[in-house]
Amino acid sequence: MSRQDKLFSRLDTLESEWKKMILSELEKVSDEGNSKYITRYMGHYASPAYSDDKTDEIERLEKEIHKLRKKLSLPIDASPKAILDEYVARYRSGEGNARGISRKMLQDHHVA
Repeated sequence: MSRQDKLFSRLDTLESEWKKMILSELEKVSDEGNSKYITRYMGHYASPAYSDDKTDEIERLEKEIHKLRKKLSLPIDASPKAILDEYVARYRSGEGNARGISRKMLQDHHVA
């Protein structure tokens, strides 16, 4: 297996794990009304109070994925980041409240 093939394999593994974590955070929003990671992703509350081990792990994966995609000359928007960007766009457009949007997205991604 070539080095590039190994990088692609690593990227696939990381993105699969990250997507599961993102969908888990959307489930948290659907159930509880918020998620520390999504709140931080949206640019709100970067303080340590809005961080925990899980949030730090999701952010670490996100950074690693971005580095690999850059190294492989792949667009960032084609990654699971698109799920987050869709949520943020729907939320900011006033499409509905956080719980409703997250429930709809979970249905769209066949989770709920």
